[in-house]
Amino acid sequence: MQVLFRGEMKKPYGMKDSEFYGVWLEEAKAAVAALKAGAIKGIWKVAGKNIVIGIIDVPDGESFNAMLMQLPVFAKGYSFLNNMDYDVLTSYEDWAGVMEKHLKTCT
Repeated sequence: MQVLFRGEMKKPYGMKDSEFYGVWLEEAKAAVAALKAGAIKGIWKVAGKNIVIGIIDVPDGESFNAMLMQLPVFAKGYSFLNNMDYDVLTSYEDWAGVMEKHLKTCT
């Protein structure tokens, strides 16, 4: 299953830059390693914003959860820094088939 994710890193008031960017650097290195390994299909940082967007490929929701928990932001207890949003992607071709079947049952 492919998942489109969007994560926004937010530095809490009072947190030192070295701590915030240090954790983010660890996260970035882990993401680049996952990209090279093929688990992440694409990842981008939005210019001028603390936002990262990417597409990952995992077998199921449990695998997605397990992958998240291995990332430094989550594994080290910094999940409060990352406001994550994600969408599970499905084939548009399959969706067309679903609509076609549905229309046959509509009155």
